[in-house]
Amino acid sequence: MSLKNNVTDDESFIVLEDQVWVDKLLKGDVSGFEFLYSKYSTKIYSFFRGKVKNSELASDLTQQTWEKVYKNINYIDKKYKFSSWLYSLASNVLIDDIRKKSNLDKTLKNLNYLISGSDKVESKIEDEVDHILNSVHGLSREILELRYLKEMSFKEISELKDLSEANVRKIISRSIKQIKQKKIGHISS
Repeated sequence: MSLKNNVTDDESFIVLEDQVWVDKLLKGDVSGFEFLYSKYSTKIYSFFRGKVKNSELASDLTQQTWEKVYKNINYIDKKYKFSSWLYSLASNVLIDDIRKKSNLDKTLKNLNYLISGSDKVESKIEDEVDHILNSVHGLSREILELRYLKEMSFKEISELKDLSEANVRKIISRSIKQIKQKKIGHISS
């Protein structure tokens, strides 16, 4: 028996083993999820850690990925390996996160640009910025104002507020999520 055949046999075993646990999960057996989580959670975290360079964000994205696994397990195509499906979900979570941050960053920068422009529009835009910022309070609001209105870097904010850069990024990320959730709630009501 050649080494190549052993690798193929090992890979087949892994795929079959994963499929057994996926089948358990599909039948409502939580042990299927627990096994897959324990097997792949560190790998998914490492995937995100290599992409975002921020351990807290990597942890959040890992958690979001596992939430999607649990919610979408019924949509898995069994002709593909579980690990391929899992990494596909993780990639989509990362892309969604980048889009969300990019869109909010553009919106706040556009509002800041407009505020510095026309006097006629300035009052209305200031009201909109205040409305957005009023959905967060305290330190979160201060940090958002420093970042988007005063255009300070994460490092500058961290030094001014005596926080780590990672903590500043986390506060901004959570504040943005909070704003979006309130905005979505406002639209649907």
